[in-house]
Amino acid sequence: MTCRLDVHPTRWTRPTMLLAIVAVSTWATSAPAAVIYNNGAPQLVPVPAQGAPFADANLSSFTEVADNFSLKAGLNVIRDIHWWGVYGSGTKAPPADAFAIKIYNDNGGTPGTLNSVVSISSLNRTATASTITGLTMYQYDAVVTALTLPDSTTFWLGISDNSGGNSWAWVQSANSGGNAWQYSASNGSFGRTTKEVAFNLTNDIVPEPSTIALFISGLVGLTLMRWRRRTS
Repeated sequence: MTCRLDVHPTRWTRPTMLLAIVAVSTWATSAPAAVIYNNGAPQLVPVPAQGAPFADANLSSFTEVADNFSLKAGLNVIRDIHWWGVYGSGTKAPPADAFAIKIYNDNGGTPGTLNSVVSISSLNRTATASTITGLTMYQYDAVVTALTLPDSTTFWLGISDNSGGNSWAWVQSANSGGNAWQYSASNGSFGRTTKEVAFNLTNDIVPEPSTIALFISGLVGLTLMRWRRRTS
């Protein structure tokens, strides 16, 4: 979207200038979230060699799924997490999910020690128009407390749904590689799957304060020119 401002010095008044400053401030604080890591879109069609296109996360044998990621320099603050999932055959989406999100350190290509438990500020669940093996696919969008991680370092994003009785599963990513791991409650360890899972991480990018200050200073300067012409 292109925004045009009329900056002719004889047309600026004090109210106009104040409204412009408010507009700039609003634009800066409502900047859209930028994707800082993308692990691929959901795989809607099963891959014959891989079976059903999702990884179980709260069935009787597997209670959590984790997949690896790495952030770039300057894009290493996570504020939002987005992923996709389904509820097993014969079950319905619960009134409210009870997701637990964790970040694990890397241990030679496997989920290692726990780095942090992610604090979820708000969670939105949306039923999509897509189905996978007859199951409705849902999109989940979580706003989380800002989490800063070292860049160029491998971590693992682990998600489990603890609402109980709904057989939730994390949808597979269309990306190839097959690197997700499932945690087995029976033996207390992670085991590798042949799938990637679909998720992306985002962060609200706001214009540099110096850029905003420079723009506002220009507006103030134009207004002063107008006032001086009126009093001369």
